[in-house]
Amino acid sequence: MNSQNPAAAPTAKSDRRRTSAFPRTGAVIEDLPPVHESYWALAPEALFTVRVTPAGEFLFGGINPAHERLTGLCATDLIGRRPEDCLPPAAAAAVSERYRACVGVGEALRYEETLTLPTGERTWETTLVPIRDSRGEIVLLLGSGREITEHVRTREALAEGEARLSAMAETVPDVLFSADGRGRLTYLNGRFAERTGVRVEAALGDGWIGVVHPDDLEAVREVWREVRGPLAPFEYECRLRDAEGRWRWHLVRARAMPDGQGGMQWFGAATDIDYVKRSAEELASLNGQLESLLAGITDGYFTLDHNGRVTSANPRAERWFADPIGRDFVGIPFLERFGQSSELIDAVARVLDTERPEHGEVASTLYPGRWMELHLYPLAGGASVFFRDVTEARLRRRELEETKWLLQRSLDSLSAHVAILDEAGVVIAVNRAWRRFAERNTDRVGGAGVGVSYVEACRAAAPTSADAARVLAGLEAMQAGQRSSFYHTYRVETAPPRWFQLRVSRFDHDGQIRFVVAHEDVTEVHQAHLAVNHLTRQLLAIQEDERRKIAAELHDSTGQHLVALSLGVARLAEIAGHLDGVEPIIGDVRASLEEAQKELRVFSYLLHPPNLGADGLGYTLRRFVEGFSRRSDLKISLNVSSGVDGLDYLIQRNLLRVVQESLSNVHRHARATRAWLTLELKSDRLLLTVEDDGEGFPRGLEGGPDLGVGIPGMTARVAECGGTLHIGRGRRGAMVRAIFPIQPARGLTEDVTE
Repeated sequence: MNSQNPAAAPTAKSDRRRTSAFPRTGAVIEDLPPVHESYWALAPEALFTVRVTPAGEFLFGGINPAHERLTGLCATDLIGRRPEDCLPPAAAAAVSERYRACVGVGEALRYEETLTLPTGERTWETTLVPIRDSRGEIVLLLGSGREITEHVRTREALAEGEARLSAMAETVPDVLFSADGRGRLTYLNGRFAERTGVRVEAALGDGWIGVVHPDDLEAVREVWREVRGPLAPFEYECRLRDAEGRWRWHLVRARAMPDGQGGMQWFGAATDIDYVKRSAEELASLNGQLESLLAGITDGYFTLDHNGRVTSANPRAERWFADPIGRDFVGIPFLERFGQSSELIDAVARVLDTERPEHGEVASTLYPGRWMELHLYPLAGGASVFFRDVTEARLRRRELEETKWLLQRSLDSLSAHVAILDEAGVVIAVNRAWRRFAERNTDRVGGAGVGVSYVEACRAAAPTSADAARVLAGLEAMQAGQRSSFYHTYRVETAPPRWFQLRVSRFDHDGQIRFVVAHEDVTEVHQAHLAVNHLTRQLLAIQEDERRKIAAELHDSTGQHLVALSLGVARLAEIAGHLDGVEPIIGDVRASLEEAQKELRVFSYLLHPPNLGADGLGYTLRRFVEGFSRRSDLKISLNVSSGVDGLDYLIQRNLLRVVQESLSNVHRHARATRAWLTLELKSDRLLLTVEDDGEGFPRGLEGGPDLGVGIPGMTARVAECGGTLHIGRGRRGAMVRAIFPIQPARGLTEDVTE
């Protein structure tokens, strides 16, 4: 059989020579007698032939009518053709491989195959028989195919059923077993070994007797001696030793079934009932505990029969319903004794009548002004009643409601728009200003009313609103616990434009998370910040101008004096250098002058920065680092991200000043030979890192009161842009790290985490 063509093997129409259906190996092809031809035509099996050419190729010879009927294939499409010519490549390769295998072994070959044919997917049992000519050469393969689809399905279903039964046997909590008629075990599931600690193999036969309690063993043996033939199911109880050596009661049940060999086989299960044996005393103990519990609780409890008579009560109920003349509460007809119309009596009557539980709060008629919380449950033949005095709780609840009312009025008095969100971001409370804003702006994020998800509203608006996207990111970070508060300032295009600030704060209390969202008009504050920033720019410009003047003065005046002094020292060395003790002194003076000139060059270079406005930050940094490295003998590695020249000028200028101050500290304090300067531009921030291989910051520069002027100045410049500065130890020596927001501080800072 082949993958498209089960048992498809054509027979040449001109070849009238046939063989029997299953000739023995080596049989010679002979003319088929008429009876054989009749069998070929009438046989129910799918018969086919495959011719083997001298070149080792296979040609379909013929297929019988049953083959055509069963497979849906036509003989005229196959006869005289190779598998490769009439079958898909995969199918042709598969059947050719089968044919070659049969020719190779020279004997009959039988196999199963599942094929998709015009009649559908079927499973076949195919047999190939090689036919030899007079010279012993295999010249023909005779094949027959028998459809076994249902047989295979039955076989697979049986295997699946056995696997399922085995899996079920291993998962049930009971010990399952089978035994012969003498009580010798033939099967145990894994639960036996798990429960007793004895291997299954050791327990088969009579090995299981070792785990039976000695006092129960004889009775168990007697049971098995008495069972003979197809008896009714039986059961007995005995104690079995568990894996920890404890004796536990088990109920053993078994049923007999024929074993297929004229005898009987018993199938049964052993169920652990140890808890049943101990239930009576445990129940008594629990009843005692329940009575003690009911006697000690502050709630009142009593039970009634179906006639409304009190059958039991705890001390609290007896005190609450105490009789003025001292009669016992238990035993009285409750509905008659307290028959006056009241919510309690009505509720008890309904539960006894409808057999449905009821819950609620009712006013007490015995104690006017007090309230009872009731829980009534139907029982078999009556009802149970739990009650408690909730007068104080009602008073506290009323106070809480008044507090909520006062809080709401306080929120309503605020001009800011305030909303409270639950942990999912759904609005659960708003003040009057928020409600009014929501009514006027239902299409805006801030227009979300009570019951609306503020987070989802932000998410819906985020694709078209950068402000909504920033708020969404802040809220999600707070939901994840990454932030405790967040605020974002945004501009509203009105005439004139107004600025608003959204502030979100997270509160955790008793396992609940709440978010308070407030919108405020901060236009005046924003304008004040703009004015301060403008003034700061003016002051910094004046400072920059003064620095240039100082740098020029140092170079033109102090520098010239140092040059003149150097020349004087050289002249003094010529005149008095031969005198004893003078040459070392002149050498020290000359070294001091050289160090002073070097420091002067470095200081002048720091005071007079390159032309940042004309050249851009990237080029300015590279030129500054090269010049500083030449003047200070400090090897500096510089790595600058592209795109920094497009940043705001305030960030560029302040960053350059931080770099200048950092390298100046490295030169003066670190005793370093190398420094690494990295400027990394990210999507929302600029990261500056300056690190050296020196001794780190001297004591007092990392923290404490002795910070000098440089580090506070650096901190102020970074803070001016809304960033942060960190100074500490790196992997090699000291490290300065500054983070600048991509958009510098102009007016109010946006997207801030506290």
